[in-house]
Amino acid sequence: MMFCMKCGNQIPDGSVTCPVCGAPVENVAPQAPVAPAAPYAPGQVVPSTTTYDIGGFLKDFAKTPIEACTSRDQSKHFLLGLTFPALYCVLNFIFDLLADYVTTKSALFNFFEELVGFAAFFGIIFLLYKVFGVKQVDFLSTCSWAGLALAPYSVMILFTWINSKIVSGLDYKIFSISSVLTAATMVFLSVVLYDYFFTNKTEKGSKMKALYFAVTSIAVWKFVVLLLSWIDNKIFF
Repeated sequence: MMFCMKCGNQIPDGSVTCPVCGAPVENVAPQAPVAPAAPYAPGQVVPSTTTYDIGGFLKDFAKTPIEACTSRDQSKHFLLGLTFPALYCVLNFIFDLLADYVTTKSALFNFFEELVGFAAFFGIIFLLYKVFGVKQVDFLSTCSWAGLALAPYSVMILFTWINSKIVSGLDYKIFSISSVLTAATMVFLSVVLYDYFFTNKTEKGSKMKALYFAVTSIAVWKFVVLLLSWIDNKIFF
């Protein structure tokens, strides 16, 4: 049975007009039943994109150091990049133990001096890119490539300490191999940073801007480390 949409009276099925008020009858198509909603499905778990391929990095670093650093400059390699600053700090702390430096009252300050120095290095690089107009980087990728660029620095510390023991034992001090290794490492870091901003990346500035940026970052970092050492000497000695 149907009902008139105008007067509401019941009318026979198949009627064209309402027998009471004469209004035309509108044929309404039957509605299909609505299917019940599917139960809530949990979202797909996305695997972490952070990688830590220390073995692969060391293998590539032995062949092509610059390419090994600059090819792992993405945010997913930031943990790998933090390895070498951490290794550098640990090595210095161990050498301080062997040299009895930790028996002095400045030992703890010296250890934190290294940590603050490397934090300053990352911060300097992160802040100076605007001054020199080079490609913008985010914080994690900065941690990644800057730390990887410091890979030879931690190795340098080990060889410098070994050589100092040899030189001290032979009493052969015509020149300081530590200074030579430090200078060579600074040049290497400059090349790595320059290569990052010019060869492997889309650069907004000129070649010279990128090179100035690399050299200035290292120079400011070394200045901060020297300043911390000066403060250390003033406080404890």
